Amino acid sequence: MNFETIIEEFRYFEKKDINELIKDISNDIERFEFSILPHYDIPIYSHQRFGIKRGDLLEKTPKNKNNKFEYCFDKNNRIILIKKWSNFNNFDAQFFFYNENNDQLPFKSISYSYDGELSNITYYFYENRKIESSISVGQYGCRKEFYFYDSNGLLSTVKTQQFELNFKFINELTQEFTHDNNGILVQIKKIYDNDEDIIYHIP
Repeated sequence: MNFETIIEEFRYFEKKDINELIKDISNDIERFEFSILPHYDIPIYSHQRFGIKRGDLLEKTPKNKNNKFEYCFDKNNRIILIKKWSNFNNFDAQFFFYNENNDQLPFKSISYSYDGELSNITYYFYENRKIESSISVGQYGCRKEFYFYDSNGLLSTVKTQQFELNFKFINELTQEFTHDNNGILVQIKKIYDNDEDIIYHIP
């Protein structure tokens, strides 16, 4: 998989109406779950890496979906669509497509903003049931990520390489993950340009 191939796919989905995609998968949706803060991490620590703590699931379907996350599951209990509802009865959407015949390429995600504009397409590569790398094309650039694990199988480092749309390298960022003795994530440190920030921390 390379940037050129994904860019071709990006141009195709740019022309596709988000409502068509929702209609295409509507018959595959078996159940829904909701939360106020993001609950499910696809891929691992996807929200914590932006400093957002995990939210709890709501016990009942809310009458008002504003500012809620809606998770749509298929018959295999896999999330195939996440809607992030706004205050204005519209939503950002992230679709997940699973590859049943390739264990090294389980799925891709396609994300749209609330106005129906395509945001990015990302492919995720796995090894031994852990994400090993990803490759992504967005409106303004491209990205590769590489995931590393410690001896206990816990995520320890993610290296992110960013590129312009002409594939010119921009920079590389590193995030380091710290877990407690129970394997619970307690800190994420971002390292870049000879500087570092703590972007996630649980006392």
